[in-house]
Amino acid sequence: MSGKEAGIYAIARIETDPRQLAEFPAEKKYWTGNEERDVANGVRLTVIRRLINNPILKEKLLKIPRLSQLSILRQFQGTNFPVKESEWQIISQLT
Repeated sequence: MSGKEAGIYAIARIETDPRQLAEFPAEKKYWTGNEERDVANGVRLTVIRRLINNPILKEKLLKIPRLSQLSILRQFQGTNFPVKESEWQIISQLT
């Protein structure tokens, strides 16, 4: 999540390559603009760990030199950010 309390709020595994997926009806309310979308580009994810009540905040990540190049720290928009195996080894110890 970006913004004032930026950080890692969940850990997930990508299960599929990007493709056209049916839009979940509950998510349609979040689209802006006039267009209706029945399908959108996306991937299927499996949530491994939810950190919503105890996120790994950006401030903490910035203090760890080996995590300074995390994509979540360089790109401020997006929802899913990949990590390298070496980064995962560190992040997994923080949760």
